[in-house]
Amino acid sequence: MLARPGSSMKVAALVDRADDALAALCLASCTVVVLFAVVARYVFNASFLWTDEAARYLVIWAAYFGATAAVRTKEHVRME
Repeated sequence: MLARPGSSMKVAALVDRADDALAALCLASCTVVVLFAVVARYVFNASFLWTDEAARYLVIWAAYFGATAAVRTKEHVRME
């Protein structure tokens, strides 16, 4: 099956939107995890070991997805 000229652009646009959505999802999830950890620690006097590590990995993945979005829009830090 031959690909139509516009179909690759549609796939690229879909991948770009998914990349942006994943970056936003990682940041939102990180916010929820940290808020959960703070409330659990100071209100219920209980702490969970997994919250620090989960927040760390979510920030790392958000940086990866954000970097691809910055490169795509040519807003990434560069030297001239």
